[in-house]
Amino acid sequence: MRFITGFGILFSLFACGVQAQTPVIRAGDGIQNGASNTLGPLAPGSLVSIYGTGLAATTASASTYPLSNSMANVSVSFAGIPAPLYFVSSGQINVQVPWNSPGGDVPVVVNNNNTPSAASTATIVPAAPGFFTFFDSIANILRPVVLANADGAFSQPLNIIPGLKTRPAKIGEALLMFATGLGGVNAIPPDGNVPPLSGANTNVTPVVTIGGVPAQVIFSGLTFVTVYQVNVIVQPGTPTGDAVPVKISVNGVDSLNPSTGTLTIAVSN
Repeated sequence: MRFITGFGILFSLFACGVQAQTPVIRAGDGIQNGASNTLGPLAPGSLVSIYGTGLAATTASASTYPLSNSMANVSVSFAGIPAPLYFVSSGQINVQVPWNSPGGDVPVVVNNNNTPSAASTATIVPAAPGFFTFFDSIANILRPVVLANADGAFSQPLNIIPGLKTRPAKIGEALLMFATGLGGVNAIPPDGNVPPLSGANTNVTPVVTIGGVPAQVIFSGLTFVTVYQVNVIVQPGTPTGDAVPVKISVNGVDSLNPSTGTLTIAVSN
């Protein structure tokens, strides 16, 4: 499940009866970065998707904040620490990694109606960037959520997706990028809470490259629960074209890319 939390997505609540069963986290790829849906390490405060069977008896989504640690009789823990829940269903759960999760390999357990799953393992590291993405059903690829600051257009080839405003980014233009997993901030909110209005800047300024050329980072901070915003200016010398690779790195850890390949944006002069 991919969504842009900061752009007015309306959460809804559905219910469908299913037979209670022991929750099972899918082996091998059942715990993924919730923005990019890729395997790899996870960072405290980030969005995570858990896949499996029997994870919940109903489908439910968060409608208020702070996020709750229990939803539809379902809870999730990282190393025994309760995790705030965005969404639960039989096959998928979206959660926030607790800010105080210990580093290294930690057990992740889903509890459905007082029935715990077998523990699965997630590796927790200080930062594990992942772009929020959306699916382009025409090209059958994932595209990163990168917007032009001037008009909110997605930085993709002109009019490539019906109903979505898209145009190439321009050299010298300011872009807004949205990701999860950028690590600690100078004002960490309680688990499940939105950051303070006074701001929550990242402790480490990420390195953003577009076509291999470093962009000028003018802001990097937590702007919603699990959602980081990075504002950059496209620098002279950046390659142009309809598929220019874009990457965020924190402490040498690169943004996770989907199995379909490197994430790209469009750039023009």
